[in-house]
Amino acid sequence: MKRVAASEHRVLSVARALVGQIGADAIEPVLRSSYAMPPKLGSTAMALLEQTLRAGVVLALCRRGGWRRVEHADAEGEVRRGRMWQRHGPPALRFSPMSVQLCRWLAGEALVTSGATLSWRGKPTLGDQLLLYLACDLTLACDVSRRVAVSPAFRRSPLCWLGFPDVLSAGEAPEARELDASSFDPFVAGGDGVVVLEALQDDLVARWTRIERLKGRVRKPSALIALGESQRRVLDLLMDSAERYGRRDICAFVIEASAALMRGPRDPAQWIGNLTRAASLSERQRAREAAGALLAGLERVSSWVEGARGTRFFDDDYALSQLLLRRFEPLGPEGLSRARALRSQLSALDADAADVSAPEQAPS
Repeated sequence: MKRVAASEHRVLSVARALVGQIGADAIEPVLRSSYAMPPKLGSTAMALLEQTLRAGVVLALCRRGGWRRVEHADAEGEVRRGRMWQRHGPPALRFSPMSVQLCRWLAGEALVTSGATLSWRGKPTLGDQLLLYLACDLTLACDVSRRVAVSPAFRRSPLCWLGFPDVLSAGEAPEARELDASSFDPFVAGGDGVVVLEALQDDLVARWTRIERLKGRVRKPSALIALGESQRRVLDLLMDSAERYGRRDICAFVIEASAALMRGPRDPAQWIGNLTRAASLSERQRAREAAGALLAGLERVSSWVEGARGTRFFDDDYALSQLLLRRFEPLGPEGLSRARALRSQLSALDADAADVSAPEQAPS
């Protein structure tokens, strides 16, 4: 039997939780408590950590959607159907010392208190970014994501911004040095990056749907503005990359999340109903418009769909256009009309808001 120190056991437990081998409830006490970490892991613990990450992260991708038989375009623009490993083969993920540092940070820091954030000066590998993405999910499930929002390592990860704009915007909307015009190119241009993004489509649908359904709980206009601006910037940059590389299908999660939302009640109050009146009219108006960031992104996708309808059988991108039209079917023209009506209601002038600076009076 291989033996490791108590501190190393914490690190290995965190790694197992990140890849889904143990539940969030089992690891939450570790994330909420601090522990003195030694300068480095022993050789036995390091070997076990590498084994856990190498096999576990690919399996996590499969569980989060890679197992499904779906259609996606390949590098030549041809549409292929199958599971993740049938369309591409399993991704060859490499982990740098950053991944080790992430596991040590989660195992040693009490994330419910203020303290050291996670920084990394080097360029993270694709494996590192995926592990950061899983860490966002884990800390959110354990309600200890506050330190993630202000940690440079997370804020400089395009994949984290794509999956968790609600978590990271709690720090502030992304700056240009954190997300730029080429940030999503590695996830769209081809190679293992696009394998990861295809496999996470179901995850992105669930995340963005949940974000929209929780907006109605946001009280501060500034928080809703930061979230909406983050969503809008993420979608704009991703869609720019998708257009450059002819991979509009990679943005299908926007359609599916919107379709799920349009099937239920669509009262604007579900997006903005809890905003405090202790803010200026202009700030409240900005918050209302920011609440419709996903719907603004849907409008751009709908323009792609409209263009796809005019693609002829002998055009080069006919197969990809047909794929986009099939992806649009769950929403359809009726769902798009509902989404446009909702966005119009959200953007309408908040005539009932008073331009006040004093806080609301508590009910007697």
